[in-house]
Order: sequence, then structure tokens, then C-alpha cells
Amino acid sequence: MPVIAFENIESRYPAGEYKFFAPMSPQRMNRLREEIYFAIKAKGYELISYISSKATMFENRIGDNCFILEDNTIQPFTSIGNNVVIWSGNHIGHHCVIKDHVMFTSHVVLSGHCTVESYCTLGVNSTIRDGITIAEGTFVAMAASIIKNTESWGLYKGNPAVKSENQPKSCNYVAEKGIIFNVDGQFEWNKSHAQVPVVDVLSDSLRIYYATRNSQGKSNISFIEVEKEDPRKVIFENNIPLLNFGDIGTFDDSGIMPASIINVGEKKYLYYIGWTTRQTVPYQNAVGLSISDDDGKTFYKHSGRACYFC
Repeated sequence: MPVIAFENIESRYPAGEYKFFAPMSPQRMNRLREEIYFAIKAKGYELISYISSKATMFENRIGDNCFILEDNTIQPFTSIGNNVVIWSGNHIGHHCVIKDHVMFTSHVVLSGHCTVESYCTLGVNSTIRDGITIAEGTFVAMAASIIKNTESWGLYKGNPAVKSENQPKSCNYVAEKGIIFNVDGQFEWNKSHAQVPVVDVLSDSLRIYYATRNSQGKSNISFIEVEKEDPRKVIFENNIPLLNFGDIGTFDDSGIMPASIINVGEKKYLYYIGWTTRQTVPYQNAVGLSISDDDGKTFYKHSGRACYFC
């Protein structure tokens, strides 16, 4: 089988003729696998899942790019999200919900009516009692026994399990304040991600512009407003994307991310990063300018041309 650089894969295997499967490792709390997953989608490929013929299933809903090995039992009325790895010999009880980008190692027992949020990793021989919610980014250590709901981006170990004061290095970026906001996937344009925040300090609040991604992995911009004293308290959430993608062939036809915001007279200038795909390299970035006449609530593009190519 030939080895082809991912950057040029579509030139050899066009997305319209081939499907993709990429069961990556759980490094960086499954975020490396997530990045590859969305990079594949951005190239236009459909992703498929592998389910061992020796796994016991009950017509469960399984997302794409999942890797389910032998001797797993997934009981009735349980659903598996996208980009999930379930190694061998696990028991997943009935009426459970497994979200996206999750890793089950081996011999995990997940009792019925549990929810496992995105980016979680469950260690070998760990056990979760019925009705538990494993919060986003939870790392359940080997042989840990979870008997109550966990907190986001925590490391749990022991029997019964307790939250460790030492978090995995991959969780350190949320250790100080915790996650203040995450998208819920309610709309097609914000299925995942709240990244590259750009903060505009208002008189009585903070407006945070962020990049989110649609179901094809393409970024766009929205914003929330939070309290100055406690940014974990969200007081407003914008429910539409701020800008449209550019026309095919322009510098921002495949994605838009916020970069910087400044006040210019009574207007606000939001500089943004435009994304477009290329044949010889995966993508090219350039800087665009959008302008707001209503104090940053809505924006329009200054032109269809880039200010600066990266």
C-alpha cells in the first residue's frame, strides 16, 4: 500500500471516490484526533467507522470515524458519537450517551443511563455506576470507581474515585478558571469548538468573539458576553454567525476566525483570519477586515479582498 502525504491525499484519492478512516491515539485528551478528524472533513471526505464482527451490538446509533474492537458489549438504546475509540472488552450499559472524541481503553464498565461528554478518557478496569454524567474532558484513571458526577477537565482516581489536585498536562489550560463557555451544537454552524477568543472590554461586561466550527469543520465567528468580575457567568450568547464565507476561490471561502478588534471613531474594526484550501499545501491564510456600525453586534466585510496574506 503506498504512503501518501496527508497534505496531498486528495490529488491521489479524490474525496468523491474514496472514504476516510483515521483511528488516532488519545493524545492531548483526544484533541489531536479531533484536529485530524476535522482536517479530513475540511477536505470533503466522508468518514467511515470500523466495528468488529466480534462486538455485541443492538442496532445502536454509531457516529463516523469510530473504532470499536472485539468483545465489546454495547447494550440497547445506547448511542455513540463521532470519532470515538472503544478498545477491546468493554461493557457499555443500556440508555447511555457517549459524545464525540471519547476514548475507552479496555475492560471499562459503564453502567446504564450514563452520559460521557466529549474529550473524556476512561482507563483500564475503571467502573462507573448507573446514572452518572462524566463531564467534558474528564480523565478516569486505571481501576477508578466513579460513584458521583465528575467536574469538567478533572483527573479522577481511587476507589471510590476522588478528583486529583494534579491534573494531566493536557488539561492545564483550563485549570485556573475552568471552561467558561462551550458550544452545544444546537445549530449547524456551531457543532464544535469555542477557540481563539478575542476580548472587547465594554463598560459593564466583556464581549468575547470566538471561532466555532460547522459539521464540515469550517470555522466561523460568533460571540458571547460575560460578567467582568466572573467571566464564567454568561449573560448573552449570540445565536448567528457574524460573517458569511467568501465566494469560491476567495481567501476566506473555507473558514473565518477572529484575530483582533479595535475602536475606530464610532465604529469597531474586527480583523479576522480567512482560510482557503490549496492543492500543493493543505490551506492558506490571509487577514481580512470587517466593520461594525452598531457597537460590535453585527459586522460586514470591508471588501472581498485580503488585507495581508500570511
